[in-house]
Formats: sequence, C-alpha cells, structure tokens
Amino acid sequence: MGEVRNDRLARLIGWQRFVLTPEGKSEFLQRLGESGDLDEVCREMDLPRVRVLAFVASQAELSEAAKAVLELKAHQMVAEGLEIVDDREGDPDASSRRVRADYRLKVAEKWAKGMYGAKGVDVGAMAEGITEALQRISERRRREKLVEQGAGGVAPGDVGVGERLLAAPSEGSGS
Repeated sequence: MGEVRNDRLARLIGWQRFVLTPEGKSEFLQRLGESGDLDEVCREMDLPRVRVLAFVASQAELSEAAKAVLELKAHQMVAEGLEIVDDREGDPDASSRRVRADYRLKVAEKWAKGMYGAKGVDVGAMAEGITEALQRISERRRREKLVEQGAGGVAPGDVGVGERLLAAPSEGSGS
C-alpha cells in the first residue's frame, strides 16, 4: 500500500512539474477540454483529484486557462443541446431530447455562470423557451421545404401565415 501511495505522489510531483511547461499545460488543457471533467482527467492520469484541484487553483495562470477551457466546453454543450432538440430524425421522442438538452444547459450553467447561470435567471424556463423556439424554427423549415417542393397546397405567400399560426398557442394544447 505504501508503494502505491508513494508511486501516486511521485506521479503527482512529476505532473506538477510537467504541467507548468508549455507542452504540459497544453496537454492538460486539451484533456480537460475534450472531457470537460477534471475527475476523468485525473482518473486517466491516475492522479489524486483533490491535490490536482488544489495545485491548479494555486497556479493563477493555469487556473484561469482551465476556467476558459471549461467555458468553451459549456458553449459547445449548449450548441449540442440545440442540435439535440432539433434532431427529430435521430430521436423522435421530444421528452428524451429535452432531458438531454436540459442536462447540457445545467452543466453549462456550472461552467459558464456569467453567461448561462446569471442570478435571477430561471435556467429551466429559459430551456423551455429555447426548446419551444427551436420547435417553431424546425416547423418553419419543414413548411419552407414543403413550399419549395410545391407540396400540400401551400403557396409561397402562405409561409408567413403558418409562422403566425405556429407562434400562437393551438386551441387544443391547453396553453
């Protein structure tokens, strides 16, 4: 047991020296950006997470760079959430898409608080609004394709009417 502990501490000390080099910093930030999860990075390198976290926090430049990487990852996850919500072919179940998109928004809220987690902002309500807007956009695109194809008896001038109908709650929806 003592050998394993000494081995992990030796690895930690070696990593601390390495991560302060430009190559080491770049590799660490790349791993963090790919996974978005410090725990996963530490598991991959077999390093103690708490000590890695403490070390990163003690290095101002490294800490700021790690925060910036996580903010970029947050933006990527929000973009993925939008794709998920709009992907009716890959996953036709709207509730499943919503859960997956909401998860990404909640993670983004943690990593980029200034943009996605401002005080007083109800992220759940924002996600619902985004989901509804994306559904309207998707429906609009579907209608535009029908117009382009000349299908369904919809004339090119009727698209605006359809948009107004989509923006208004339907009579049977309970909204």
